[in-house]
Parts: sequence; C-alpha cells; structure tokens
Amino acid sequence: MPLDAQRWNKLCDMLGIAPDSEEFTHLDTAYAEKQRAYHTARHINECLHKLDWAMSQQEFEGHAAVAAALWYHDAVYEPTRHDNEAKSADWAIRFLQGAGVNQECCSLVHSLIMETSHGDSPEGETHQLMVDIDLSILGSSPERFAKFEQEIRQEYSWVPLPVYQQRRTELLRFFLAKPRIYCLDIFHDSQEVQARHNIWQAIATLTP
Repeated sequence: MPLDAQRWNKLCDMLGIAPDSEEFTHLDTAYAEKQRAYHTARHINECLHKLDWAMSQQEFEGHAAVAAALWYHDAVYEPTRHDNEAKSADWAIRFLQGAGVNQECCSLVHSLIMETSHGDSPEGETHQLMVDIDLSILGSSPERFAKFEQEIRQEYSWVPLPVYQQRRTELLRFFLAKPRIYCLDIFHDSQEVQARHNIWQAIATLTP
C-alpha cells in the first residue's frame, strides 16, 4: 500500500506551499524499506484517516501541523536505533523550512513528532491528538491488532524470543498502568476498552 499522492498535495496546500512530488517520492520510498513491517505507508494512511475522523468529531487547532507530523513521524525507522523520532523530526523540519513554512508551524511539527516517543504524558489538545492517533492501533479490531503484533515482532526478529517477550510485555504493561491510554475523550470513549482487551490478549500470548 503506497502513500496517497492526493493527500500529500492536500497537505502541501494546507501548509501554503507548492506540491513537491520529489519529496513525496522520498517519503514513499522510505516507508517501503525492507526493515519495516508495521511502520509502513499503511500505518501513515491509517493515522491520516484517524485524523479525518477526529476532525469530524470536534475542532482542533493545528490541523495542518498534525497532518504534517503524521506524514513524517516514522520517516526514519531503524528498529536497532533509539533516535528515530529525532531523525524523523529533523527530516520534516529540513523540508518544511526549505519550502518556506513559517517557524511557528515548523516548531510545532517537530514537537508533535517527538511526542511519538511516548515518554511523558502530552500536554495540550494538539499534542494529545497526535499521541492518541499514533496509539489508535491499540484500540483497533482484534484481527488488526493481532496483525500489528505480528508485524512488530517481524521488525524485531533479530531480538531473541525470550528477550523480546519480556521487553514487549513490559511495554504493554506500561500502557495498561496508565489511568487512561487515550488522553482525549473521543478516543477514550471509543477505543479505551478495546485497547485494554487487546493488550491483555497480547500479554497472554507473549507469556511462555
């Protein structure tokens, strides 16, 4: 599943810049890299559709910045590294600044991408929207979630199974320990219960 060229042109229009087909090709090529199984164009397209849904539910500021951040948030993805978000954010800013996007928007895009490292709880609706969209896969259908778990394991196939099971379980329990997985009510009300069910199922599957 490739990236959507029409959506890319729409993003450029939202940002007030000319459509850049060369940059689109660079992104499409990046999301098709062989080390990826989940962090592909499909993930980006799913995130953008979830943004459409969120915007249909209520008004959010920074629509264009969130859209741009979603396009770029996994542009650099190497499972053996821990600086993918930073490198993806840097890529986004290089393009946006070069295209003439104002500094306020560029700074917002950078901070939104960095939120997808899922460290501290995001503050402000715009950042919460970004994080909730990135985590929306957790509350997907059981079938989609099971496929997601398979894809993540594929990306980390170089990790010995016992080590992977331990670390993946620790990460999933990190999300379960949160009072809320999703910050915004529209995500919490529609996906929280399913996300917790999915995570418990995944932990059970990972347990030797």
